[in-house]
Amino acid sequence: MNQLEKVIIDADVCINLARYKKANALRCIMQNIAKFVYIHEYVLTEELVSTDCFSEIQSLVDEGCIKTLSAKKDLTIAERQNYLASCDKLADAMGCILTEKRCKHKGEIVSIAIAKTLSIHIFLSNERVLQGEIDDCINTGLDDIHVFRMRDIILWINENPGCGLSRKDARNIWILSCYKSQIEQCKTEFDKLWPA
Repeated sequence: MNQLEKVIIDADVCINLARYKKANALRCIMQNIAKFVYIHEYVLTEELVSTDCFSEIQSLVDEGCIKTLSAKKDLTIAERQNYLASCDKLADAMGCILTEKRCKHKGEIVSIAIAKTLSIHIFLSNERVLQGEIDDCINTGLDDIHVFRMRDIILWINENPGCGLSRKDARNIWILSCYKSQIEQCKTEFDKLWPA
């Protein structure tokens, strides 16, 4: 199996994968996609806590498949300074006020910032414009962060049949991650991405 080294996951990917329950896509991907899978504590306790996939993610955490990260418990004082600087740059660019308990994009911001600080180069997220924000704000050519979107996950499934998901499973995951108004377009896109 072609595993990535380290990834950090965003709430949207978890939610999208959890929609396909037939093969437990969330568990299949999280157990196989990388040697080390991380989730920011904020994403788990604030963004996913009230979702259908929370119990599955929590089980994966309890089993040691996913490790939670937080600035307070996992970073040194020097690392925290770098983390906070990355948070500030991203928050400013994305119009987020981090002092608010919940704000749009806060999960992405704290996840990307801790990933940058800890040299986790892959961020599993389905946010379309996120790579541009990351490139503009914190990617410098050293320990750059790359967004691994649902499209990339589908291609990874195709390249790794041992992960337990078939083309049919991948197609259903892809369609369930699309807006209902774009289902037909998504079906066409999938067939181009992974021809039968």
